Amino acid sequence: MKSALEEAQMAAFVQAVDPGAVRVDLLALSGPPEASLGREIEARGGFVRLAGARGRKDLAAFLRSYGWVKRGNYDLIHTHTGWGSHWGATCGRLSGVPVVATLYGFKAARSTGRNPTTDEGAAHRALRRWATRVVALS
Repeated sequence: MKSALEEAQMAAFVQAVDPGAVRVDLLALSGPPEASLGREIEARGGFVRLAGARGRKDLAAFLRSYGWVKRGNYDLIHTHTGWGSHWGATCGRLSGVPVVATLYGFKAARSTGRNPTTDEGAAHRALRRWATRVVALS
């Protein structure tokens, strides 16, 4: 999670769902969410996990994330941010869980000045193949 707006929307969603029907868990890749959001999720039976990622190439953090997804018995993964969506799509593909990825400021269509065969390009191609749906906001 990156912005206060995203966290406020997540808090509103957590408060609106029936905790007997939907469990919301939050995996934060690099930094903890707002404390009040974490408390709200945990009060409704969900959990907050911190992967402790030091970047999108942090294999240990990815494997921790994948382990949580694999053991979590999830019906759906919803991701935010570029590399969070790449990780989520990969975890979803490996575990068989559908993924809805939301990308803010999607940049796959815009040149980054690098060779299109770089790891970033490969990650975007994987996201297009492996995510069940991708919502791009710009």
